[in-house]
Amino acid sequence: MPNGRHLVRGLARAVSILLVSCAAAAAPGQEPSPTALANPRPFLWRVEGDVPSFLFGTIHLPDERATDVHPEVETVLGAADAVFTELAMDQIVSPKLMAAMQIPDGKTLGDIAPPALVERVRKKLGLPDATRASSLKLRPFALSLQVVLQGRAGKGVALDMQIYKDAKSAGKQVGGIETIEEQLAAFDSLDIAGEVGLLTVSLDVLDDFERRGLDLCTEMLDAYCAGDTKRLLSFFDLMGGEGSPWEALSRSLLTDRNLRMAERIDRMLHEAPKRRFVFAVGAGHLVGATSVVDILRARGHVVTRVPESLANIDEEVEQLKGEVEQREARIRLLQDRRRALAEPTRRKAG
Repeated sequence: MPNGRHLVRGLARAVSILLVSCAAAAAPGQEPSPTALANPRPFLWRVEGDVPSFLFGTIHLPDERATDVHPEVETVLGAADAVFTELAMDQIVSPKLMAAMQIPDGKTLGDIAPPALVERVRKKLGLPDATRASSLKLRPFALSLQVVLQGRAGKGVALDMQIYKDAKSAGKQVGGIETIEEQLAAFDSLDIAGEVGLLTVSLDVLDDFERRGLDLCTEMLDAYCAGDTKRLLSFFDLMGGEGSPWEALSRSLLTDRNLRMAERIDRMLHEAPKRRFVFAVGAGHLVGATSVVDILRARGHVVTRVPESLANIDEEVEQLKGEVEQREARIRLLQDRRRALAEPTRRKAG
């Protein structure tokens, strides 16, 4: 069993890349389509400009299936002048980060959570004695990541880290779109009770997969490698809907961060229009409502999923249809309100 410091260092990396917010998973029992498996679609978008730049959706799980990237992605990374990941990956372990992951005032999970939950965590992590396990000094959100990542040690380097290191070795400009402090601040939307709730939900999801004979991380990788947006989004449904800890967390972990990342990407593209950028962020930030892709499009950028395929074109058409329907509904609402406002005037005139 690794010692406490190694666990904390490992979780520092896990937290800094925020697995829960960015990983893809299939809903229990949902199988990828044969077409998706036969024709893997990378989560890759081209941003038009004087020279094209790219958005690449990653998965924060160490596995060679993820790091063996699609040929189009390999070409894009090779041609890039600058590669930005969510964080500057050579700065993700720091004493400040490790301290921020600890439960305050020297407490352990047993001081803030029911004994039954502590026992569930102990069993999931294979800890012999919960009262002396240093890893149970971690905040519940960090333990949520640890229980998901349990068993992934020795599976290789995470895709984000590989991309960053390769770009740095090649002499390219590298950097982070966000800071560690900004990512950790996303969890401030939860109080301790909310974090405990998130840990409980994470364990429930894992248990549900295990009852079905499925491994959550394997399902995540399957969904990511298939490149299917709907399957990617299905993971967030598993974490619970209205009133769940995930509902509050998703706003700060996804919506707010998507806006911040899109603003910074937009600024870099305008400040260096001749520089070919690759922005590699968790795939969950590039799909769904208020994604980085959507925000950049709203700011006037032409953003297209590549390589061009029937599936990618169909996906964008469906998204545009949805946007048209929303605008038409808004127009009808405004027209109804206008008629209601105008009615007293017409009566008075009559």
